Amino acid sequence: MLRRPTYSKLQQCLTALKRRSGRGRSVAAELAAERHKLNERIKELDCLYSLSELISPKDVALEETLQAAVAILPPAWQYPAQTTARITLAGQQYLSASFREGRWCQTAEIPSPAGPLGTVEIFYSGELPPADEGPFLKEERALIEAVALKLGSFYQQHQAAAALRHSEAMYRSLADMMHDVVWTTDLDLKLTYLSPSVEKALGLKRQDLIGKTLMRSMSAESRSQARDLLQAEIARDNQPGIDPDRAISFECAYQPSGEATVWFENLATFIRDENGRACGLHGVSRDITERKQAALERERLIAELQQALSEVKALSGLLPICANCKKIRDDQGYISQHSQALFSHGICPDCARLLYPEFKPPK
Repeated sequence: MLRRPTYSKLQQCLTALKRRSGRGRSVAAELAAERHKLNERIKELDCLYSLSELISPKDVALEETLQAAVAILPPAWQYPAQTTARITLAGQQYLSASFREGRWCQTAEIPSPAGPLGTVEIFYSGELPPADEGPFLKEERALIEAVALKLGSFYQQHQAAAALRHSEAMYRSLADMMHDVVWTTDLDLKLTYLSPSVEKALGLKRQDLIGKTLMRSMSAESRSQARDLLQAEIARDNQPGIDPDRAISFECAYQPSGEATVWFENLATFIRDENGRACGLHGVSRDITERKQAALERERLIAELQQALSEVKALSGLLPICANCKKIRDDQGYISQHSQALFSHGICPDCARLLYPEFKPPK
């Protein structure tokens, strides 16, 4: 048979139940606090991930990207409804929706090797409980610093890419306007770039030559010389004291199918990788066909003149003889004045008077 509990016993049980209930509420509060912290870290990570996705494409517009970046910042802070953000970069400001400067501000400079490029600012409005940095958490300080670092890196890469695009556009514009042919190849002499001027110079389509070897249309002799020269220069490249930026000069003859030979004067330098090793060639070729033809014609004329002079010297020992009396003629210093000329037989003055009395030589 059960005994009825005494009043004191009931009091003890009630106290124990209250104690257990208090511990349960404390555990629940601790779990809620940890859940809140975890949610805050998730928001911060989402912010950094979204920012990385925004700035990762290489061809994004700067202004649009920064405006999108400032919009994703307020939700990442502890009190998003009371948060606004401002990014100041390169003299331009980008504001979050319904921007206002609040009572509390957390700021980070956007870094670069040359100094700060701007700032990232987070504003809190209204009364908020204190935390690690005013109402801001220490994790939010780490977040804003990470955002500023990413924006600085993005801006520098964007400016470098823009400068590179401008440089390439200028280079290609100059190459397109040049009469000389600008080209690049790999070490197998396969063409990786050709300026449009090659079409006028060789009468061949540029797109038909890209990816083909530079020596494809060369004469056999020029092809052999170019190959030997490249091998020699690559071998020299490993020797101490050799200038890595040296220019390589050579002439070559091209023979496009069904066309006359075209001569080019070439000036080339090595393209080098990040380790300084030669990985290709960059060169400029000038059409010297007219100059080459003029030089060949000059050599031909010089050879003909030398042959003519040798024939004159061979005949310079002959003496002029009168065709009638067979005497050696020396009228008016003939021999001394014309000893280097080619002579034919003529009539001396005495025979002329005898044979042609009516002829009177001029006085």
